[in-house]
Amino acid sequence: MKKIFVVSFLLTIVVLFYINYRTPFVLNIGGPWSVGYGFSNAIPNELDVNKQNIYSPEKLEALSPGTEFLADSFFLHEKDTFYLFFEHKYKNNGKATIALLTSTDGSHYTYKGDVLQEDFHLSYPQVYKHKGEYYMVPESKQANNILLYKAKKFPYQWELFDTLVKNVKLKDPTLYLSDTLNLLVASDDHLSMYLYESDDLTGQWKRRPKPILQGSEARP
Repeated sequence: MKKIFVVSFLLTIVVLFYINYRTPFVLNIGGPWSVGYGFSNAIPNELDVNKQNIYSPEKLEALSPGTEFLADSFFLHEKDTFYLFFEHKYKNNGKATIALLTSTDGSHYTYKGDVLQEDFHLSYPQVYKHKGEYYMVPESKQANNILLYKAKKFPYQWELFDTLVKNVKLKDPTLYLSDTLNLLVASDDHLSMYLYESDDLTGQWKRRPKPILQGSEARP
């Protein structure tokens, strides 16, 4: 009887470890998110990110009091400047803004302040250049729409340009644009991922009826 109990206990532990690995309910204690960067001459299997190449909340707090964390970084390299856009979350505030760091060498970054603020939460600032113009598609789930912004004066001034998809609450909208194929993927609160297609960036985005991925790991 005792032997059966021990085997059952061990099997239960193994199952719990597996479930926690797939869908964590026990997480390691960690600090607020930071932005890390690294360098490679080829597509790397992993980046060597250490204390020397991390832009921490503590560093940003000294320049922007009230900072809680940095997250969701996207960058463009234009001419001689790296533009690194990120989610800037403040303490005691239910929403975040989109802020900017710049660098001339990819290693030493200067904080340039918030470049996009709304009455709702913003994150995941996908910034890109399309047909000579600069656009941003941030996560705007709280606005119940997937919104498209255009640079009025890059990189500091942005204005609402279009609503790509209306009446949806989706995370991390991500675009792929080409001459022949335009795709947009985003995930719902259950982390099921949906695919949209359009003939043009500002055209009608049609959603595939079923999720293309389902489960806790389906994020762009």
